[in-house]
Amino acid sequence: IADPQSLVFSPPFLLLALVNPAPSLWAMDMTVLAAVTVGGIGVLLLFRDRGWPWAGELVRALVFGFGAAMAWRIQHTGQVLSLAYLPLALVCLERAIQRPSIVYGALSGLFAAFIVHGRDQVALLAIYLLIGATLWMIATSDRPRTTLRRSILPLLAGGIVGVALITLPVAMTAVLAAESNRPTIDFI
Repeated sequence: IADPQSLVFSPPFLLLALVNPAPSLWAMDMTVLAAVTVGGIGVLLLFRDRGWPWAGELVRALVFGFGAAMAWRIQHTGQVLSLAYLPLALVCLERAIQRPSIVYGALSGLFAAFIVHGRDQVALLAIYLLIGATLWMIATSDRPRTTLRRSILPLLAGGIVGVALITLPVAMTAVLAAESNRPTIDFI
């Protein structure tokens, strides 16, 4: 279960396992498609918060779900899932900082943890993007010090939720990686 490719800690596949302990390949494909759809809904929410036209939101959501980055990785289920959670994490993060909301802060931590559960390069890049977005939102606000002060509790809530959810899977993967030859590439 420590292997990220087993998808044991992936929320959509955990739900699938609860409903069907022996899912078919079709059920697994539909689970991935549902996760991509949820990511597309996150894109819709992200741009709706900005007040952009709904037709453009729909095109952006379709491009996100079926465009280059997602289609390019479709055979790598963990990477697709890591990317699918990114829009929801961004929506919740923006709302946590702009409104300041502990609930949205906790939700941003939840979705960030779902991203990290992929334990892949897409997850790493997505987390870097979330960190950069956080710093950018605070630094470019009208009053950065006030925004930072008001954002501390929501960001702390997100950090606590995120760390609580990723500690076990990441620790297990670190132990597995220590006994594997996959983290290194030999010269030979």
